[in-house]
Amino acid sequence: MPGINGLELLRHLAPTGVPVIFITADDDSAVRETALASGAAGYLQKPFTGAILVKAVEMALSGVPRP
Repeated sequence: MPGINGLELLRHLAPTGVPVIFITADDDSAVRETALASGAAGYLQKPFTGAILVKAVEMALSGVPRP
């Protein structure tokens, strides 16, 4: 995303209550921990299946806390 990274976007969206699911090909444990601690509804590392994405979206929309 030119001009903004995922954590910055999360900081902008978190106050709105919009669920954010991080999707990345570059899994970094520090970024993952920061994203989840900052309220991300999920964190998916590519590649993942459609079923995993659907489950993450269902959980995010239902407000079910992530494990």
